[in-house]
Amino acid sequence: MKTIEITICMGSSCYSRGNGRSYEIIRDFVAQKGIDASVKIKGCRCGGECVNGPNIWINGEFFPNIDRGSLIDILNCSLQKAKGE
Repeated sequence: MKTIEITICMGSSCYSRGNGRSYEIIRDFVAQKGIDASVKIKGCRCGGECVNGPNIWINGEFFPNIDRGSLIDILNCSLQKAKGE
């Protein structure tokens, strides 16, 4: 499996809209799937897309307006893509 790089915007707007919890959701998801060696999680101060937040990027692909449900869906889809590469 290809390494998946997840960047979480931790700027004040995204953080206050829910990205403060996104790290824990991603960490728990990765642990449950047993793929922690294939995922790198990092934060950034501001991704410059505040109006669309909360935002994350997975391998450079932008995902705006995430919430817990959409984040889980995005992770499932991204993992399937990585397995196919």
